[in-house]
Amino acid sequence: MKALARLSTTRPLAVVLAWIALVIGLTAASAAFGPDFRDTSSMPGTDSQAAYTLLDAKYPTQAGDADTLVFRADEGTLSRWKPTIEAALAKIEAIPSVAQVTSPFSPSGAAQVSADGTVAFATVTYDATTYNLPIKDIKAVADISATLNKVNGLTVGDGGYPSSRLQEPTVGVGELVGLLIAGVILVLAFGSGRAATVPLISAIAAVTATVGALGLLTYFGPLTPSASILAVLLGLGIGIDYALFIVNRYRIGLKAGRGVRESVIAAMTTS
Repeated sequence: MKALARLSTTRPLAVVLAWIALVIGLTAASAAFGPDFRDTSSMPGTDSQAAYTLLDAKYPTQAGDADTLVFRADEGTLSRWKPTIEAALAKIEAIPSVAQVTSPFSPSGAAQVSADGTVAFATVTYDATTYNLPIKDIKAVADISATLNKVNGLTVGDGGYPSSRLQEPTVGVGELVGLLIAGVILVLAFGSGRAATVPLISAIAAVTATVGALGLLTYFGPLTPSASILAVLLGLGIGIDYALFIVNRYRIGLKAGRGVRESVIAAMTTS
C-alpha cells in the first residue's frame, strides 16, 4: 500500500489514466464477449440426477426446458402466414441449443391451433436446462420472434423459463437513489461537495471495473446472475465507507501540519 500511495502522489495523472483505461478496457471487453451469467446445478449420487442423466441419454429432445411462441392473425386465419411462420421456425431449429421445434402446422402439432384458426403456438425445446443454456441461443430465439412480430397483420409473443433469463435483474433506480443518499451524507460529513466526490468516484470506478471483470469471467465458466448485483451493492457500500475512512485520515494529516504527499501515504498505510 505504501508503494501504491507513493506512486499516486508522484505520478497522479498516470494513476488516474491507468484507472480510466482499466475501467474502459474491462467494460468494453466484457461487452464484446457478451457476459453470460447463469446458474448451473448438479446433484451427484442422487436419484434425481440419475433420472436427468437417463432422460438426457435416452430422450435428448425431451431433456431440456422449453419456450413457447404464440401466433395470432390480426385478420383472417393463420394459414395466410404459414410460409412466413414455418421459415422462422426453421431458423429457430437451426440454433445450436435447440433440440426440437414442434410447429402448429405439423401433424404432431395439429392440436396447437385454435378451432377458428386465428391463434396457434409452437414449442421450442432446448437440449439442456435453462441455466445450462448459452444466453446467446436464448436471445437468438427471442430475436427471431421479435422480427416475426413486426410482420404486418401478425402478432407474435414468446415466453417460458429459458426466455425469462433475458429479463434478469440489473442495477436500477434503487441503487442510484442509494448512491444519491450516500452523496448527501458525505457532503454533510465533510462539509464540502468537492471532498464528497472522492469516495463516490473511487467506489464507482472500482465497481465498474469489477462488474466488467465478472462479465469476462463468465466466458471461462458459469457465474450466478446475482454476482454482478452483489458486486455493485457490496462495492458501493464498502468502497464508499473505506474511501471515507481514507479521506478522513488524509484530512487529519493535513490539519496536523503534514504535507499533501505525507498525508496521502499516512492515510493509505494506516487505513
